[in-house]
Amino acid sequence: MGRTSRGSVRPRADNVHRSNVAASRHPGTAFASVLFSMNRLTLIHSRIVAVLGVAALSFSLSQARAETNLPTLGNICERHIAEAETTLDIPRQLLLAISVVESGVWDEARRRSTPRPWTVYAQKRGRRLANKAEALAEVRNLLDRGVRNIDVGCMQVNMHYHGQAFDSLEEALDPAHNVSYAALLLKSLYRDARSWSTAIARYHSWTPG
Repeated sequence: MGRTSRGSVRPRADNVHRSNVAASRHPGTAFASVLFSMNRLTLIHSRIVAVLGVAALSFSLSQARAETNLPTLGNICERHIAEAETTLDIPRQLLLAISVVESGVWDEARRRSTPRPWTVYAQKRGRRLANKAEALAEVRNLLDRGVRNIDVGCMQVNMHYHGQAFDSLEEALDPAHNVSYAALLLKSLYRDARSWSTAIARYHSWTPG
């Protein structure tokens, strides 16, 4: 997740990938990448707020739509990210910007990159799977082959360094748990540093002690 593991680089669109390999080696560059993503996301903030308002007023309808469509906010990662930012008082769109750096893929329909929940990265290659079952199968296949440095989910949590935070691989890939862990980590780093820029830099280079 970010640079939460030594030697771990996360999947992303090719043009973003190269800049963030450098970012993983230089925390200041990582911070700049996140700020760049935040600036691009600023223009959509009012739209997100409007969608959240509509969702609150039409909860019963959103349940029906969920049977065939993406969640109300348009992306399951983004829905949990918005909830985490509000609950933990994280600056609006900061966690979202990090997720775009981590697992973002260009969405032509929405004209911006969006985080993807079934993203797996290992051995310098990103894998964007169609659903949770395929992502689980891919991770298990990697583990069976002896690969341990694996990043998963919306926030690309590294299973080698952070897997113990989850009860199971299924939980680690679950968007709600994946985002919650990343958000709690970022908030903890902020409490220690009293600076969001420092917290972001540490998020991209920190490993559990």
